[in-house]
Amino acid sequence: MTMMTVTELQEHLSYLGLDQPEAARLLSVTRRTLRRWLEGEEVPGPVEQAFKAWRRLHERKLVWRPDTVAIIEDDQRQIAANRNHTIELSEALQRVEARGGPRMPWLVDRVSCRAILGPMEVSFYKLASGSFSLANYRRRDAYPDVQRDRELIDDATFYIAKEMRKEAAIPVTLVYMDGPNFVGPDGKFGTMRHQEFPTAEAAIERACVLMDGSKGHSFAIREGTTNSTGEFLWNDPELRTENDRRIKAGERMRRPF
Repeated sequence: MTMMTVTELQEHLSYLGLDQPEAARLLSVTRRTLRRWLEGEEVPGPVEQAFKAWRRLHERKLVWRPDTVAIIEDDQRQIAANRNHTIELSEALQRVEARGGPRMPWLVDRVSCRAILGPMEVSFYKLASGSFSLANYRRRDAYPDVQRDRELIDDATFYIAKEMRKEAAIPVTLVYMDGPNFVGPDGKFGTMRHQEFPTAEAAIERACVLMDGSKGHSFAIREGTTNSTGEFLWNDPELRTENDRRIKAGERMRRPF
């Protein structure tokens, strides 16, 4: 295996938006050690592994940084745990992608933190960083065997990661129609609206308010700004279900626009 070059190291730092002090902190090394690597000293395998994992998750718009508190307090135990977690997550997603995608679709419930496929269930924890960590795996039709069911567990990880993107703190655009998608009494169509928000949570709250006031339909939330293209994270039925869930859970009150 060829070692990471200085150019590759610099490119990783630039792509991930890491300055040298933060990179050293997230790698649990001193700034002096990082400078030596940038001057040509061999980069250890685990460090290269971490950079590649962070980059893979970043490319997929998945959380890879530790939570803010861990970074501010320089909690190296938590930072190291997060680093190992991102490597494991990246490897699981790689295995799924290497075989052409998941075998079977899992149903993921972010509220109860579990993924279900028939008699199989994989539970997970939401992390303070916005990522997740697998917790328990069980099945009702057979004795659990992680080695036998590795591909299925990887598939569950794939779908959990996809679902957790709905909570990611990334810029999104709320898309909706502010009127009918047919010619109304006034002879006009509704207009497609695009509103940018810093997070999906902010966009969801706005969509809920509009729904309550019957001020739109065909709601959707996609990644990115109005001038960029991105994958749709939420569709209209999902947003309406989420609105109803929040009202029933007492997280918000139904109110007029």
